[in-house]
Amino acid sequence: MTEKIIHACVIHPSGEKLCWPSHTEAMEIASRHGVKFKEEDILQDKLQKGFITDSGRFVTMEEAWEIAYNAGQTKEKYNKLFSYLINL
Repeated sequence: MTEKIIHACVIHPSGEKLCWPSHTEAMEIASRHGVKFKEEDILQDKLQKGFITDSGRFVTMEEAWEIAYNAGQTKEKYNKLFSYLINL
């Protein structure tokens, strides 16, 4: 069975995985539920962003594009996958 991407994921500095269809939505929903982000972490892109696969694995944005391509979730090859490039 081919592994698929199921969620965008942001890892908070506390280690908590915040998953939603897009990285931006994950951060917005988490903020509404009391998760705090340091402005400098957001502005300096220090938050670890990636994706969760259907096997529960966290993968980097660079790994995710190949998984999505091989699973037929995107028709184009990229050097990294952004959540807006795939329908989740």
